[in-house]
Amino acid sequence: MFVHGCFWHGHDCRQGRTPSTNVGYWTSKIEDNRASDARKAQALRDLGWRVFTVWECELKAKSLTASVTNLSAALARAHFKLAN
Repeated sequence: MFVHGCFWHGHDCRQGRTPSTNVGYWTSKIEDNRASDARKAQALRDLGWRVFTVWECELKAKSLTASVTNLSAALARAHFKLAN
């Protein structure tokens, strides 16, 4: 399970917006982070792991219950597939 900061990993939410200054630097930095995230997730999948990503914004109080419920359901589905 990865827990990503919305800004640093380029999430499509309010917290993930690129700053209005030094745009070239930040765009490149965040794109590099996203490419690295994709490589790491794929490497784990290639080893047979299931990969779950939780975003920083999903851990805020107003969305935490829904996020935990969704993650719990995804983990249960993954466990059921492994057991069968």
